[in-house]
Amino acid sequence: MATKQIEKVLNKFVKIEINGESVGDKLQLSKEFRVFLWKNKVVEIGQYWTEANKIKLSKNEEEELVNLAEEVALKIDVPFLVIDIAKLENGVWKVIELNDAQENGYAGVSKFNLWKNILERTTKNN
Repeated sequence: MATKQIEKVLNKFVKIEINGESVGDKLQLSKEFRVFLWKNKVVEIGQYWTEANKIKLSKNEEEELVNLAEEVALKIDVPFLVIDIAKLENGVWKVIELNDAQENGYAGVSKFNLWKNILERTTKNN
């Protein structure tokens, strides 16, 4: 079985666009999103910091976010993936973290919409 080489960057400090005051001992609230992917396609996007000011993505921002998430997902190529992506102060979207989606919280994602979208994609492909 062939393995893929993935470049890792650990603990690199990047300046993320701020979205409200910090809460308690948590990190500064930022413009960060949790993106769920099913078979390399985005099925739901939610605001990571639900305590922060509500963020409304522009059509262009959402397109950039989806494109980056799907590009990364293709490289990882696992069935169910979650990617946390933040917007940097310079306007560039950056992957913060990625994980097996079965092991993550929903953050600002609608549980109902997430599973409905996965079900629709699954039944559509059969």
